[in-house]
Amino acid sequence: MGVSKELQEVISKNLPAAVGEVLQKRLAQAENDVKRLATLEAELVHVRKLVEERNNTNESLNAIISKHESLDKRVPEIETRERNIKVYELTKQLEAAEKVNTQIQSIVATVFKNPAYQESHFKTRNEIVNGYNQALNESETVTKYTT
Repeated sequence: MGVSKELQEVISKNLPAAVGEVLQKRLAQAENDVKRLATLEAELVHVRKLVEERNNTNESLNAIISKHESLDKRVPEIETRERNIKVYELTKQLEAAEKVNTQIQSIVATVFKNPAYQESHFKTRNEIVNGYNQALNESETVTKYTT
């Protein structure tokens, strides 16, 4: 500011008044432009930082999007694998159940073919049938005499 006052004094002493006023206005405008330029340069630095941050954020987001796209492509494959594993497990469970069923049938067939079992089973069955028939006959007899 000290220089501009000195310049204004020199202008006012050596130049006509009209020219002096124009030069003084121009000098004031130049000082305002310097201040505005400093402010704009500071804002430009800030904007460049913001642009750099935005670019870094965009790169991070693009990396995340790329990762998600690759994961999305793998989802059907993983679902198919899980389904195949479940089918395999169920197949193995079915095979094991069929094996147990076959073994139980074999054991049951062996037991029922055993003559000792058949003899005791048929005796017990015949005793039950005979007991039922006897009870039926007794009830018919009681009914006959009571009526």
